[in-house]
Amino acid sequence: MSPKVSICIPVYNGRKFIDETIHSVRAQTETDFELLVQDNCSTDGTWDYLEDFRLREPRLRPERNSRNLGMAGNWNAVIERAQGDYVLLLSADDLLEPTFLEECLNAFKAHSCKVVSTDLRFLFEDHSRRRRVRLREGLYRNHAATVLLKNPFSINFTLFERDFLNSMRRFGKVFGPYLTCDYGLHLRVAMSGEAVYYINRLLGIYRFHGDNLSRQARRMNRQAALTVLIYRDQLLRACGGTFRFTLIRFMVRAVVQTLRGQKLDRRLIGLLARRLT
Repeated sequence: MSPKVSICIPVYNGRKFIDETIHSVRAQTETDFELLVQDNCSTDGTWDYLEDFRLREPRLRPERNSRNLGMAGNWNAVIERAQGDYVLLLSADDLLEPTFLEECLNAFKAHSCKVVSTDLRFLFEDHSRRRRVRLREGLYRNHAATVLLKNPFSINFTLFERDFLNSMRRFGKVFGPYLTCDYGLHLRVAMSGEAVYYINRLLGIYRFHGDNLSRQARRMNRQAALTVLIYRDQLLRACGGTFRFTLIRFMVRAVVQTLRGQKLDRRLIGLLARRLT
């Protein structure tokens, strides 16, 4: 019998935090889940830890890649193994509050939706705080403009109906090649016409540390802009004004990053300028 939820954790050199992440999963009030961990050829003892831990946790099913697949490749690899009715992709350094799964599953029952996402707080080394994005609780449908303006749905704290997630594949894969491929997935969901239910409670904890990709501002700005441009034609039809405003924001960010001492991304600015016209 398949589990209700597949919790998918891709990891590369995550030994420092993955123990806390797994324990936050095991503390869930909803216990009908499988825990899939995909090790992307870690060199810091992550795999040894997983092999030892699975002897004590029958729901844990770790797998190790024969070669490093890159971030998106590893995400796709672990998603492919999911057997549950619902799927969560959770980073190996983030945490779930104990009622995360229970509240998300209740939302699926109460509302006609294919995706449920929650609010979160940021965890730093010496403090934590709620993120600054504010979104009212409720159903969101045809909401591409909301994703462009706020990017409010974190992939780590979003539960997908598995069949719907599989329907979002592009060229056979859920996640594309860019580091911001989760952003691209949320754009596809927003343009699909299916509803997302947002729970306005702090049910996820996003950890900030020195290795976070999100701290690589120049690189992430470029990758996010390229991700948006993939869907240029659809976004122009769905929310043309917001799409153009978003391209201008990417250009402004590139200039601001230059003022802060980073190299000017001339190629990105030129590309965005051409797409605007």
